[in-house]
Amino acid sequence: MKKRKITSLWWVFALALVFLVSAMGCQTNAPSGTGSAVTKEGQAGTTLSASKTATGFWEKVITYDWTIKKEAALSGDGKSIIYTLTAERTKKSETEKIGVRGQITVTNGGERDTQGLSITDIVKYKVGSGKFQTLTTAPVDTKGTEILAGETKSFDYEVTFTPVPGAQYKNTAKVTILNHSGWLGKPFGPGAKEEQGPSATFSLPSTPTIKYVDQTADIEDKLECPEGFTCTIVDTGYPKWNNIGADNTDDSYTWEINYTMTPNQGNTICKSVDFNNTATLIEFNSKEERTAEAGLSWGCAIVGGCTYTQGHWRTHSKYDDPKKYDDTWALIGEDTTFFKSGQTYYQVLWTPPQGNVYYQLAHQYIAAKLNILNGASSTPEVDGIMGWAWNFFNTYTPTAFLDPVIAGQANYYASRLDEYNNGYIGPGHCSTE
Repeated sequence: MKKRKITSLWWVFALALVFLVSAMGCQTNAPSGTGSAVTKEGQAGTTLSASKTATGFWEKVITYDWTIKKEAALSGDGKSIIYTLTAERTKKSETEKIGVRGQITVTNGGERDTQGLSITDIVKYKVGSGKFQTLTTAPVDTKGTEILAGETKSFDYEVTFTPVPGAQYKNTAKVTILNHSGWLGKPFGPGAKEEQGPSATFSLPSTPTIKYVDQTADIEDKLECPEGFTCTIVDTGYPKWNNIGADNTDDSYTWEINYTMTPNQGNTICKSVDFNNTATLIEFNSKEERTAEAGLSWGCAIVGGCTYTQGHWRTHSKYDDPKKYDDTWALIGEDTTFFKSGQTYYQVLWTPPQGNVYYQLAHQYIAAKLNILNGASSTPEVDGIMGWAWNFFNTYTPTAFLDPVIAGQANYYASRLDEYNNGYIGPGHCSTE
């Protein structure tokens, strides 16, 4: 009996020793201070799950380009302006693309944000009963983002490829991070082992879907009516025409429209007005803009005429900015000699009077003469003064001695002509000065 008992105890002791040595061996091989959910660096990892959609496509993309032209012309009676807008569409390019597109949805099921997220889409095919093999791969743009703990994100993808005749297709994805539990520091996740990645089958359509780019366009041509005018426009649709070309699928297409604008100057006094503006065409998809300019000068009707001051005529001669030139000067000539002064009309007008009554009267006389030549109506008083001044300048020079009575008369007439030129008497002052 004693012998049997000793033998049993021996076996118990031996088994205990085996378990002890085994436990010590495991502890010796395990990193110090680690547990089942702790990394070598002392950081916890996370886990991922993923799913995907896949739709095959065959698309033909036709891209167009547009030009625009604008013209302006006076109507037959000269009272209106006729604008013509012409837009032309031409085919710029035609391309085809075949492939698969969809979304890959990834869920972070752990308690740590992902690190180093990377997604690759894989297109596979097989012919007959063979095995699926890789046709092409493409990286999916994750836009540098990571997936927060407990968050789900979807990523769009599109992969183009050359079809294989008679093939069946399957689309898979490889989603990896660098902090997956059990694989810290190494890329791992759904699809790291291909048979474990999200997948979806798809087929290609038998005919292409046609997609048009910039097949239509919008045009805007808003005119500015000059201050003091009213402008009447005859056209349905002005100032904007939308979706031109929508009712036509020809590669080449021309759109044209005419519209009429009739200006009414009312009581605004002017010689001519420039009507210039720009039409803008905007292509529908690319939003690229095309512009065209057109304009012309419209002659105003002189309503009773109007007067300008000497300052206007001094700065609107041929010696000034050509854009400001008033061609009334051509009826006298800036370089014509002014009576017995020894100076030209232009020189006299720029000579400071400095108390000299000759120049005071001469400045107002020249301005009044130009105003009358420009169409401003006169008055009997003004006509009388202009006659007296003509005799005065044919008699005296700028340095001649003047009898006090003559000097006083010249001074008074200069002031009356100044009132005429400023619009206090006569037809009134021009509003455009």
